[in-house]
Amino acid sequence: MKVDKYDRQIRLWGVQGQRRLGQAKVALLGCSGAGIEALKNLVLPGVGQVDIWDTEKIIVEDLSQSFFYEYESVGRFKGEEALKNLLEMNPDVEGKWHNKGVKELLSD
Repeated sequence: MKVDKYDRQIRLWGVQGQRRLGQAKVALLGCSGAGIEALKNLVLPGVGQVDIWDTEKIIVEDLSQSFFYEYESVGRFKGEEALKNLLEMNPDVEGKWHNKGVKELLSD
């Protein structure tokens, strides 16, 4: 017997609620530790798509803000690293990283 991967969520908010979550699109503007944690809490139950907009690179001090960054991540882009690790947690979720800041996003 195959157990649905989203069984707990379906029991909580029903099939229609799970379907709506799977159709939802979420954008994170800037990779703060709290923002990445919030995305994780949406990716695990199966949000449809996440987009991360961030231009900053990881520095050593960032390693204490998020468990999505490792020492090998230093010098890489925060959004790219965070997205890669988030999508590993749930391959049903789609995601994109945009190497643009908020000002650039709003001007487009």
